[in-house]
Amino acid sequence: FLTKIHTALPAMQPNSAIALVLCAIAVILTADERSSKNGRVIACTIAAAVFVFGLLTLGEYLFSWELGIDMPVGRDGDPRLFPGRSSPQTAANFAILGVALLIYNLRRRSIRLGQVCSLIIAVNAIVAMTGYIFSTRAFYGLPAIHSDTGMSVLTAVGFVLLALALLCSRPGEGMM
Repeated sequence: FLTKIHTALPAMQPNSAIALVLCAIAVILTADERSSKNGRVIACTIAAAVFVFGLLTLGEYLFSWELGIDMPVGRDGDPRLFPGRSSPQTAANFAILGVALLIYNLRRRSIRLGQVCSLIIAVNAIVAMTGYIFSTRAFYGLPAIHSDTGMSVLTAVGFVLLALALLCSRPGEGMM
């Protein structure tokens, strides 16, 4: 139950779960605009790591790389083409979430850009959840990339919650 709600649906990958937990820590550290410098440095470090993770996973799909990011999960007896690898939608969301967290913590750019990134993350996750509701694989998996994995329901819910938390962390700034 912790990885997937139904056996016919894609499972949440362990590296996605770890990245979501790290993002939640970064959002907590981002919540207070008067947070300590150490908290902002930790949040920026997590944001950069999540951004790189998302880009590298997308690179694995787009350029047929085999970087081994998903290797600790194991491949023994798994019939899927990319076992342990996060879906392309999940990887894109992690890259965008990393950018949003960096914008919120570095404060060199307008906070509106970070808020737009948060909205993009939420919309992508909501589209995936809509695909599950209407049993439309094109919404939660991309067959054009020959991916046999899609964004899991639990990952999509996690992204929506993280995007909302990030948007609500600065209620008096930007679009909020």
